[in-house]
Amino acid sequence: MDFLADIPPLNIGAGGLVVLMVILFATGKIPTLRELRDSQERERRAMDLADKWQKVATEQGMTLHQILDAVETIDATVTAIQSGLNRPVDKGPRR
Repeated sequence: MDFLADIPPLNIGAGGLVVLMVILFATGKIPTLRELRDSQERERRAMDLADKWQKVATEQGMTLHQILDAVETIDATVTAIQSGLNRPVDKGPRR
């Protein structure tokens, strides 16, 4: 609306107001009802996609957490097996 900033406030009639509205519509400063509805539909679809993405990201995070827990358990088991193999074999009680 930079081009309107230079116009001083005037006492305009109904015709001038209509011309001003047509100019604003033509320059895209006032959205049409179709543009408004399209914008709302795009926003709704974007929010639906964001919700789906959030659900997938949460599921992926939970799955990754389960995998890391399993890896830690496997690591502890392998470490225990390795330390058991490194100890000298108990030859039983001495007689």
